[in-house]
Amino acid sequence: MRKFLSNVLIIISLLFISGYKVEIKNNALPFGKEMILEEEEEKLVFETSDSAIQAESASGEIADKLNDVSDYVSVAVELDDWFDEAIEEPDYPVSVEEAQKIVKEHREKVKAHYTKENERMVRELGLGFLEAEVEISRYTNFVFLNYGDKALSDFHIDRFKTISRNNRVNKVYVRSGQLKRDRHEVHFAKLKTYVEPFVLNHPEYDGSGITVGVFDVGIIDKNHPNFAGTEYLIRDEWWYPETVHEHATTVGLTIAGDIGIAPRARLLSVEHFISWSGPIEWLLDHGANIINISFTDRATPGTYTSDAAYLDYVVRNNSVLIVGSAGNRGSPDKGRDHKVTSPKTGFNVITVGATNWHGYPLGYSSHITDFLISKPNLSAPAELIRFPDFNGKEFGGTSYAAAIVSGISALVMQSDSRYIIVPHLLGANLAATATPSRFASTYDSSGYESVLGAGIVNCELAVTNKYRTICFYNNTDKQGQVILSRKVKLEGNKRVKIVFYSLVNSDKSTNIKTTDYDLYLKTESGYTLAMSLSSYSNTELIDYVIPTTGYYYIEIVQYGSKKTSLKDFCAYSYCQFDPGFDSLS
Repeated sequence: MRKFLSNVLIIISLLFISGYKVEIKNNALPFGKEMILEEEEEKLVFETSDSAIQAESASGEIADKLNDVSDYVSVAVELDDWFDEAIEEPDYPVSVEEAQKIVKEHREKVKAHYTKENERMVRELGLGFLEAEVEISRYTNFVFLNYGDKALSDFHIDRFKTISRNNRVNKVYVRSGQLKRDRHEVHFAKLKTYVEPFVLNHPEYDGSGITVGVFDVGIIDKNHPNFAGTEYLIRDEWWYPETVHEHATTVGLTIAGDIGIAPRARLLSVEHFISWSGPIEWLLDHGANIINISFTDRATPGTYTSDAAYLDYVVRNNSVLIVGSAGNRGSPDKGRDHKVTSPKTGFNVITVGATNWHGYPLGYSSHITDFLISKPNLSAPAELIRFPDFNGKEFGGTSYAAAIVSGISALVMQSDSRYIIVPHLLGANLAATATPSRFASTYDSSGYESVLGAGIVNCELAVTNKYRTICFYNNTDKQGQVILSRKVKLEGNKRVKIVFYSLVNSDKSTNIKTTDYDLYLKTESGYTLAMSLSSYSNTELIDYVIPTTGYYYIEIVQYGSKKTSLKDFCAYSYCQFDPGFDSLS
């Protein structure tokens, strides 16, 4: 087997030297040159509950299509404007309180920029005259037009086509059917009596000083006895009435409260009704370091929509970690298509799948292998949980897998304040420290397992990883060059996982703004031991058993030209452990 793998590696290396890009998917090796995608002249995309419709392919049917399926229509105008001031990791250790102050000041700068620029563009493009409720994002380059129950006329559609051709507009998304929500109430056979922080071996970390936002189908029940000692804030305004929901409550109980993973974390709770931006920006205003999203709306599975693009921008600009459930579309009532639903398809969203308490992937857990990137990013055990004061009712699903990862992320932030300031470090650290499952079978070109992602979240390793996660920014075009080379000492006969993670400046597949980076593990003499060569993903992963103790090089190469003039926010992490598999069984 080792000889076979060595031969494959040699072949791949020769092809790479000859200028070819290699992608490995479904155990096949489709060789071909890197695909160059040209930006469309007309940047208008139609999203319905059925499919994403390109204007040029269905222009005569668009208005009728929207009339047929719509119970609500919204338009997201994505402006070609960026706040490009990267938040800097301090050169010296800072306290959690100091880190929170740095993040707050940064967000105020972001908010001031986008409030001014978006308001100006609303005036210039005449968006205020299109008979819609106008919602201006204060943290991203989006303007939202909400039409309630009104379907769009041909006049509106022609107007949006004109707007999409403006050189200050990146994309216009027209969306319908977003009121119906998937509440993820999934029930399976009993396995656990109460929620148990299954890997929590470090009681010195309790989430103190970290704020987690629960964005859900309702708000948490603040009167639940296990929230008695929890600091929380609930958005409950007369013009935006929230309703208590057991799903939000149990997700919150998994994260914080007396029985949660991070019992002393501060909770924010807000309900999704129509808008994604309103609740998200309320959470940012009130200091969320982590936002947990354990629900989906009716967006087409396996697509990248305006909501996914919006979350990608939020994460990139605002020093926040967004953790989302992969979804339960493998369930019989979901049609068993297993596809992750937007916005969890966002590049910068940490999407979480579900396993049982033995590390076996649960059949209902959603995943994508035929998309731009593979999802989920990682997995967590979430087979049946019974919570106090719910009359023995049992809960399960990827909702709770995401909540477990959010709780663990709060502990990591508490343990090292760098993760508060630059949360994309966590994207690398969580993947590098995730324990591989014995049930892994197929891997994509970025090195992630097709169902489980980087593996099963490991609280102890994530919190105590002795190998420092590194953040860096790439602001120059170094096509085909090594942009980072790190000499590290690795132990022989131990497994090493190396993860590269970057925040994208992203958009749809037809307008990719993700610089292509490749990841290498080399010997001290320069011989390549392993590599990850995904073309479009913002993640790369190497999982390799080190033959002998010694010095090795981790190299990150910019494969093609840099896609924008903006800084690329990059991070990498690595971790070593025994060469076995998960230890959950």
